[in-house]
Amino acid sequence: MKLDNQFEQRLQRQPLREMPPAWREEILAAADNNRRVPPVREPTFAATAFRPLATLWRELVLPARMTWASIAAVWVVIGILSLSQSDQITVAARVSPATRQELRAASEQRQELLLELALLPTTEPAEPPKPNLQPRSQRQEEFLTA
Repeated sequence: MKLDNQFEQRLQRQPLREMPPAWREEILAAADNNRRVPPVREPTFAATAFRPLATLWRELVLPARMTWASIAAVWVVIGILSLSQSDQITVAARVSPATRQELRAASEQRQELLLELALLPTTEPAEPPKPNLQPRSQRQEEFLTA
C-alpha cells in the first residue's frame, strides 16, 4: 500500500506536459471517424418480404454448399435421363394400324376367357375334416391313465 501512495504522490508532483499538436490532430480525427454513424434507412418492402428467405439461405444453404450442389447435380442428371427416355416412349407409342388390330383381338380373347372362367360350374365343397379324437401329446395319455 505504501508503494502505491508513493507512486501517486510522485505523479502528482510531476508537471503536465503539452501534447504535440500533430498527435492531437490524429487522435481527434480518429475519434471523429468513429463517431460518424451511417444514416439510418428504413427497410424497403422487398427487404422485409425476403428477409425469411435470406435467413433460410444463410442458415441452410451456405454451411453445406457442397451437399446442395451435389443434390442439384443429381437432379440435373435425372432430368437429362428422363428427357432421353421420353423419345423412346414416343417411338414405342407410334404403333401401326395392323398391330392395333392385333392388340384389340387379343384383348377380346382375354375378355372371353375371363367370362368362361367366371361361368364355370363350381365344384362341391370338400367334406369338413373329421375331428381327431386321439390325444395330441404323451402327457395327456399319462394323465388319463393315472
